[in-house]
Amino acid sequence: MNENKQTETKFLSRSAKLSTIAGQLNTKNIFLLTAGEGAGKTSFALDIGKNFFDRTIYYQITQKDKTPANLCQNIYRTIQAALPGFVSEDIKQAEMFGIAPLETGNLLSSLMREYKKRPARKHS
Repeated sequence: MNENKQTETKFLSRSAKLSTIAGQLNTKNIFLLTAGEGAGKTSFALDIGKNFFDRTIYYQITQKDKTPANLCQNIYRTIQAALPGFVSEDIKQAEMFGIAPLETGNLLSSLMREYKKRPARKHS
């Protein structure tokens, strides 16, 4: 017997998605956005930054981020470029001794905590 199963698709408006994220900002440091090409991931990420943060840094994962170590280092360098003088002791130490793949999440969380402590630059 061949049954046609219908999949229920739930559409959430952008404001509903923003509200969902707003409710998680106190407990989450990293959000992963996935969708097909042209779905609006980049503009949604920029909306999140504009609506909830005094500063944002945009980083797009590319082929140069093949390893967890490269990902951590490249995100760190992006933050340093946006905030001159920014230093993460955890990342510096991990670079000296090597970044274990299983430590990537901890390093990124630590990096985000250090980034949040840094005062935002005043807009001129």
